[in-house]
Amino acid sequence: MCIRDSFQGWDKNGDGLIDANEIPSELVALFASMDTDNSFSIDCDEFIAYLETFKAEEGSEALDEILTGLKHSMSSLTDGQRAMARNVFDRIDRDGNNKIDPDEIPEELLECMPKFDRDQDFHWDLEEFEAYLRDYKFDQGDQAVEL
Repeated sequence: MCIRDSFQGWDKNGDGLIDANEIPSELVALFASMDTDNSFSIDCDEFIAYLETFKAEEGSEALDEILTGLKHSMSSLTDGQRAMARNVFDRIDRDGNNKIDPDEIPEELLECMPKFDRDQDFHWDLEEFEAYLRDYKFDQGDQAVEL
């Protein structure tokens, strides 16, 4: 995942800064620790510096994990989007076993399957499919997962 893309995903209003009103309340303390100039906002340089320090201390895998976790926590599906996800999930799940099997998944999503297969059973359940959609929504915007 590109760090600049992550920053831009959190910068909802596109002003080049992440402000307190652009993050969930449970992440305010984390973002406050990134705000090295005490401006009550984070610019891309502060964001990158924090993540580079984190990577140096914890490693690349831990950095990927924290970025993915933050990304998922900052992008949720509305009730309508969840209903749409269920509908699409049911259409893809041709055998009706409440799992999307590798032979059922559209080819363009096949490479994404391992990233969101949390239990590593080589299938997507509805929760894992919704995690994929939250990730996609974060990257592409709300309109990408609307009916």
